[in-house]
Amino acid sequence: MSMNRKVAIINLTNRRDTEEAHLHRDPQEIPRGRGLNAYLLYNYLKPGADPLGPDNVLVVGVGFLCATMASGNSRTDVMGKSPLTNLMGSTNMGGFFAAELALAGYHHLVFLGKAEKPVYLWVNNGEIEIRDASSVWGKSVTDTQWTIRKEMGDEDIKFCVCGPAGENLVRYANVMTGIKNSAGRTGMGAVMGSKNLKCVAARGTLDIKIAHPEQALDYNKRFIDLITSAKVNQTMGTLGTPLSGAQPIHGVACERTTSSTTSSAMPMKSSLSHSMRFQRKHAASTT
Repeated sequence: MSMNRKVAIINLTNRRDTEEAHLHRDPQEIPRGRGLNAYLLYNYLKPGADPLGPDNVLVVGVGFLCATMASGNSRTDVMGKSPLTNLMGSTNMGGFFAAELALAGYHHLVFLGKAEKPVYLWVNNGEIEIRDASSVWGKSVTDTQWTIRKEMGDEDIKFCVCGPAGENLVRYANVMTGIKNSAGRTGMGAVMGSKNLKCVAARGTLDIKIAHPEQALDYNKRFIDLITSAKVNQTMGTLGTPLSGAQPIHGVACERTTSSTTSSAMPMKSSLSHSMRFQRKHAASTT
């Protein structure tokens, strides 16, 4: 099932050196989502690596429930050494790329080295190919996606892409998918640009097996009912996202003393553990 996630190690310096790895371990021993991204980053990144140099590592990953019927799981996490902080950088975005990557056969992509010329990665039903990106280098994120879709003759291709800011190594450059979904923190777009990696394009029609599909569907239905009946969801539907962290007192909305941004930014236990190990491992190179 989806726990048997497939990881690709892509060496952009040597385009023929692509390694694939399957994770077949006790599910309780495998970090999930951002935790696995952090685990891969920790193991492949060399101490002292320049965030905008070829020794930095870029990891693109999706959760293990992605592309199943589970709700709220179409998130893509992009991780590497941040050019903003010189520490571990992690950012994520919504949209449809995450599900498409999983349906194309991969849950995590690890990029090593730097391509000699602009390239993009094509992922399709278990196959990976590094392709020339000269036709889209310099284009906006939207134009890049539609150009490749037109070239491939498929409007359903989904993307993880950097724009001109990433190409020019702006240290806070975003990674985007679609026309609005943005992974806007820690400058991972600049890391993509530093590797001459314009985008990842994914198209997949593979099945993801679920051990108990009927029970999973029932559980997901109850989960959706729980979300839609929650007061915070009803508040967002009426007042919008900016006021979703407010509590009504005598009919007047007032802000919570605890920032919702702080709580939403708390990583999973496994991700936090690997993050702390990452910081200790690279502390000597950043002081």
